[in-house]
Amino acid sequence: MTDNCSLRMRPSDPEQFRQLGVLVIDGSGSMQEMTVGGNITKAEATAVATRELFSRLKDSSISQGFQIGLITYDHRPTAVIDPPLPVAQLDLNADYNPLRGHGGNTRIDLALEEAERIVDNFLKNAPSEGVDYSAVLIVMSDGLCHQPQRTRDVASRLKQRFGSRLTLAAAFFAAGKDDPQGEQLLRDIVTSPTFFSTVRTGDQLREFFRKTFSEALVV
Repeated sequence: MTDNCSLRMRPSDPEQFRQLGVLVIDGSGSMQEMTVGGNITKAEATAVATRELFSRLKDSSISQGFQIGLITYDHRPTAVIDPPLPVAQLDLNADYNPLRGHGGNTRIDLALEEAERIVDNFLKNAPSEGVDYSAVLIVMSDGLCHQPQRTRDVASRLKQRFGSRLTLAAAFFAAGKDDPQGEQLLRDIVTSPTFFSTVRTGDQLREFFRKTFSEALVV
Protein backbone atom coordinates (compact mmCIF):
# COMPACT_ATOMS: atom_id res chain seq x y z
CA MET A 1 0.00 0.00 0.00
CA THR A 2 1.09 3.55 -0.48
CA ASP A 3 2.54 5.76 2.22
CA ASN A 4 -0.13 8.42 1.63
CA CYS A 5 -2.74 5.87 2.71
CA SER A 6 -0.88 5.42 6.02
CA LEU A 7 -0.79 1.67 5.53
CA ARG A 8 1.91 -0.15 7.41
CA MET A 9 2.63 -3.18 5.26
CA ARG A 10 5.54 -5.53 5.80
CA PRO A 11 7.63 -6.76 4.14
CA SER A 12 8.31 -3.96 1.67
CA ASP A 13 9.34 -6.41 -1.04
CA PRO A 14 6.21 -7.88 -2.70
CA GLU A 15 8.26 -10.82 -3.94
CA GLN A 16 8.40 -12.06 -0.33
CA PHE A 17 4.65 -12.44 0.23
CA ARG A 18 1.31 -13.29 -1.33
CA GLN A 19 -1.73 -12.01 0.52
CA LEU A 20 -5.39 -12.58 -0.24
CA GLY A 21 -8.16 -10.18 0.73
CA VAL A 22 -11.79 -11.29 0.44
CA LEU A 23 -14.63 -8.81 0.97
CA VAL A 24 -17.84 -10.51 2.14
CA ILE A 25 -20.58 -7.90 1.60
CA ASP A 26 -24.21 -7.89 2.74
CA GLY A 27 -26.78 -7.63 -0.02
CA SER A 28 -29.90 -8.23 2.08
CA GLY A 29 -33.01 -6.12 1.59
CA SER A 30 -32.21 -3.80 4.50
CA MET A 31 -29.22 -2.48 2.57
CA GLN A 32 -31.74 -0.29 0.76
CA GLU A 33 -31.94 1.89 3.89
CA MET A 34 -30.35 5.33 3.74
CA THR A 35 -27.03 6.02 5.41
CA VAL A 36 -26.90 8.29 8.44
CA GLY A 37 -26.66 11.89 7.29
CA GLY A 38 -26.28 10.85 3.68
CA ASN A 39 -28.37 10.86 0.53
CA ILE A 40 -27.48 7.39 -0.69
CA THR A 41 -28.40 3.90 0.44
CA LYS A 42 -26.11 1.68 2.45
CA ALA A 43 -25.72 -0.52 -0.63
CA GLU A 44 -24.65 2.45 -2.78
CA ALA A 45 -22.26 3.66 -0.08
CA THR A 46 -20.76 0.18 0.15
CA ALA A 47 -20.20 0.09 -3.61
CA VAL A 48 -18.34 3.40 -3.44
CA ALA A 49 -16.23 2.24 -0.47
CA THR A 50 -15.33 -0.96 -2.33
CA ARG A 51 -14.30 0.90 -5.46
CA GLU A 52 -12.23 3.40 -3.46
CA LEU A 53 -10.45 0.57 -1.66
CA PHE A 54 -9.60 -1.04 -4.98
CA SER A 55 -8.30 2.30 -6.26
CA ARG A 56 -6.01 2.69 -3.26
CA LEU A 57 -4.73 -0.84 -3.67
CA LYS A 58 -3.87 -0.12 -7.29
CA ASP A 59 -1.78 2.87 -6.16
CA SER A 60 0.31 0.72 -3.83
CA SER A 61 3.97 0.22 -4.61
CA ILE A 62 3.62 -3.41 -3.49
CA SER A 63 0.24 -4.09 -5.10
CA GLN A 64 1.61 -7.06 -7.02
CA GLY A 65 1.78 -9.02 -3.76
CA PHE A 66 -2.00 -8.97 -3.30
CA GLN A 67 -4.99 -10.78 -4.73
CA ILE A 68 -8.60 -9.75 -4.12
CA GLY A 69 -11.84 -11.72 -4.01
CA LEU A 70 -15.39 -10.44 -3.50
CA ILE A 71 -18.53 -12.20 -2.27
CA THR A 72 -21.99 -10.63 -1.96
CA TYR A 73 -24.80 -12.38 -0.14
CA ASP A 74 -28.33 -12.38 1.19
CA HIS A 75 -29.78 -15.85 1.86
CA ARG A 76 -27.38 -17.13 -0.77
CA PRO A 77 -23.80 -16.11 -1.57
CA THR A 78 -22.54 -14.96 -4.95
CA ALA A 79 -18.83 -15.02 -5.79
CA VAL A 80 -18.46 -11.76 -7.71
CA ILE A 81 -14.66 -11.90 -7.99
CA ASP A 82 -13.59 -15.55 -8.02
CA PRO A 83 -10.96 -16.72 -8.60
CA PRO A 84 -9.29 -13.77 -6.87
CA LEU A 85 -7.68 -11.20 -9.12
CA PRO A 86 -4.32 -9.48 -8.92
CA VAL A 87 -4.84 -5.87 -7.92
CA ALA A 88 -3.82 -4.61 -11.35
CA GLN A 89 -6.79 -6.46 -12.89
CA LEU A 90 -9.48 -5.01 -10.60
CA ASP A 91 -12.13 -3.10 -12.54
CA LEU A 92 -12.76 0.34 -11.04
CA ASN A 93 -15.74 0.85 -13.34
CA ALA A 94 -17.62 -2.29 -12.36
CA ASP A 95 -20.91 -2.22 -10.44
CA TYR A 96 -20.11 -3.31 -6.88
CA ASN A 97 -23.59 -2.63 -5.48
CA PRO A 98 -24.26 -5.71 -3.30
CA LEU A 99 -28.01 -5.60 -4.00
CA ARG A 100 -27.37 -6.67 -7.58
CA GLY A 101 -28.97 -10.11 -7.71
CA HIS A 102 -29.85 -10.03 -4.01
CA GLY A 103 -32.33 -8.36 -1.65
CA GLY A 104 -33.41 -11.30 0.50
CA ASN A 105 -32.64 -12.38 4.06
CA THR A 106 -29.24 -12.45 5.77
CA ARG A 107 -27.17 -15.67 5.91
CA ILE A 108 -23.61 -14.80 6.92
CA ASP A 109 -22.85 -18.47 7.56
CA LEU A 110 -23.33 -19.41 3.90
CA ALA A 111 -21.21 -16.47 2.75
CA LEU A 112 -18.42 -17.51 5.10
CA GLU A 113 -18.50 -21.04 3.69
CA GLU A 114 -18.08 -19.61 0.20
CA ALA A 115 -15.17 -17.49 1.46
CA GLU A 116 -13.66 -20.58 3.09
CA ARG A 117 -13.49 -22.27 -0.30
CA ILE A 118 -11.69 -19.28 -1.83
CA VAL A 119 -9.22 -19.01 1.06
CA ASP A 120 -8.51 -22.74 0.96
CA ASN A 121 -7.79 -22.67 -2.78
CA PHE A 122 -5.40 -19.78 -2.23
CA LEU A 123 -3.51 -21.12 0.77
CA LYS A 124 -3.11 -24.66 -0.50
CA ASN A 125 -0.96 -23.26 -3.30
CA ALA A 126 1.50 -21.80 -0.81
CA PRO A 127 5.01 -23.23 -1.19
CA SER A 128 6.46 -25.10 1.76
CA GLU A 129 9.33 -22.63 1.86
CA GLY A 130 9.93 -19.13 0.62
CA VAL A 131 7.04 -16.80 -0.15
CA ASP A 132 4.63 -16.28 2.75
CA TYR A 133 0.91 -16.68 2.07
CA SER A 134 -1.86 -15.24 4.27
CA ALA A 135 -5.47 -14.10 3.95
CA VAL A 136 -7.98 -11.71 5.48
CA LEU A 137 -11.77 -11.91 5.31
CA ILE A 138 -13.69 -8.69 5.86
CA VAL A 139 -17.36 -9.33 6.57
CA MET A 140 -19.84 -6.46 6.35
CA SER A 141 -23.42 -6.86 7.56
CA ASP A 142 -26.19 -4.49 8.55
CA GLY A 143 -28.41 -6.88 10.50
CA LEU A 144 -28.66 -10.10 12.44
CA CYS A 145 -28.04 -13.29 10.48
CA HIS A 146 -30.97 -15.72 10.36
CA GLN A 147 -28.60 -18.47 11.56
CA PRO A 148 -26.43 -16.68 14.15
CA GLN A 149 -25.13 -19.75 15.96
CA ARG A 150 -24.22 -21.44 12.71
CA THR A 151 -22.36 -18.28 11.72
CA ARG A 152 -20.37 -18.48 14.96
CA ASP A 153 -19.64 -22.15 14.33
CA VAL A 154 -18.44 -21.57 10.76
CA ALA A 155 -16.25 -18.64 11.84
CA SER A 156 -14.74 -20.75 14.61
CA ARG A 157 -13.97 -23.53 12.14
CA LEU A 158 -12.28 -21.11 9.75
CA LYS A 159 -10.08 -19.65 12.49
CA GLN A 160 -9.13 -23.11 13.73
CA ARG A 161 -8.54 -24.50 10.24
CA PHE A 162 -6.34 -21.69 8.92
CA GLY A 163 -4.82 -20.50 12.19
CA SER A 164 -2.50 -17.51 12.07
CA ARG A 165 -2.63 -17.41 8.28
CA LEU A 166 -6.19 -16.00 8.43
CA THR A 167 -7.52 -12.77 9.91
CA LEU A 168 -11.30 -12.46 10.20
CA ALA A 169 -12.59 -8.89 10.44
CA ALA A 170 -16.13 -7.49 10.47
CA ALA A 171 -17.97 -4.19 10.16
CA PHE A 172 -21.55 -3.61 11.29
CA PHE A 173 -23.24 -1.06 9.03
CA ALA A 174 -25.76 0.62 11.34
CA ALA A 175 -28.47 2.97 10.12
CA GLY A 176 -31.03 4.97 12.06
CA LYS A 177 -31.70 2.22 14.55
CA ASP A 178 -29.32 -0.01 16.47
CA ASP A 179 -29.28 -3.80 16.31
CA PRO A 180 -27.41 -5.04 19.40
CA GLN A 181 -27.78 -8.71 18.47
CA GLY A 182 -26.51 -8.23 14.93
CA GLU A 183 -23.62 -6.13 16.19
CA GLN A 184 -22.72 -8.68 18.88
CA LEU A 185 -22.67 -11.52 16.37
CA LEU A 186 -20.00 -9.76 14.34
CA ARG A 187 -18.03 -8.99 17.49
CA ASP A 188 -18.13 -12.70 18.30
CA ILE A 189 -16.68 -13.93 15.02
CA VAL A 190 -13.66 -11.66 14.54
CA THR A 191 -10.08 -12.67 15.21
CA SER A 192 -9.72 -9.96 17.86
CA PRO A 193 -11.66 -6.82 18.93
CA THR A 194 -9.24 -4.73 16.88
CA PHE A 195 -10.85 -6.11 13.75
CA PHE A 196 -14.42 -5.05 14.51
CA SER A 197 -16.07 -1.69 13.93
CA THR A 198 -19.56 -0.20 13.79
CA VAL A 199 -19.87 2.17 10.84
CA ARG A 200 -22.70 4.53 9.88
CA THR A 201 -21.47 6.09 6.65
CA GLY A 202 -19.73 5.03 3.49
CA ASP A 203 -16.65 7.02 4.48
CA GLN A 204 -16.42 5.14 7.78
CA LEU A 205 -16.74 1.82 5.96
CA ARG A 206 -14.01 2.79 3.51
CA GLU A 207 -11.75 3.75 6.42
CA PHE A 208 -12.43 0.41 8.10
CA PHE A 209 -11.49 -1.44 4.91
CA ARG A 210 -8.28 0.58 4.69
CA LYS A 211 -7.40 0.14 8.34
CA THR A 212 -8.03 -3.59 8.24
CA PHE A 213 -5.83 -4.10 5.18
CA SER A 214 -3.17 -2.05 6.92
CA GLU A 215 -3.21 -4.02 10.17
CA ALA A 216 -4.23 -7.50 9.04
CA LEU A 217 -2.37 -8.09 5.78
CA VAL A 218 1.03 -8.24 7.43
CA VAL A 219 3.31 -11.25 7.48
